Amino acid sequence: MEVRPIRRRDLGRVCRSLTGRARVQHERRLQEQTAGRYRYLIAWDGSRPVGHVGLVLPSDRYPTDRCEWGDAGIVEDLWVQEHARGRGFGRALMTELEREARAAGVPVIGLDTGIDEGYEVARGLYGRMGYERRSGPYIVSAGLPAGHPALPYWIEIVTRWSKPLRASDSP
Repeated sequence: MEVRPIRRRDLGRVCRSLTGRARVQHERRLQEQTAGRYRYLIAWDGSRPVGHVGLVLPSDRYPTDRCEWGDAGIVEDLWVQEHARGRGFGRALMTELEREARAAGVPVIGLDTGIDEGYEVARGLYGRMGYERRSGPYIVSAGLPAGHPALPYWIEIVTRWSKPLRASDSP
């Protein structure tokens, strides 16, 4: 198992393996990482990508995020392929995300997570890792990019969680 930021040469394999997201989403995340505003972490099982998570770094480029989250880094889209679940990839992705956030000087991590039973495992992971529910439930939505394999929009009922980061908590 390996978790690391995506590299340009990884893009083709990531797009072929992690098909739950459109190529344009993977490309945008790589572009944001290259610009220093984002970390796009990929979990690898040997040479095969099996999961991903994004970390939106505090930036004036995201004024709505800055208003809502302040100086928090924001977890975006933790996902592991079904066949790889239960093997520690989700925890490894979140552990590396926290390490990247600490290295970038981020004082707190925030995230939204769904309330239905499909998110039960994720909520358990977040709780075990020290994240606490702060608010919700409320509705979030977004338009999805052209070429997305699902609907052209996304809507979900979520709760908001956060965790302060301390240098002494480093693994």
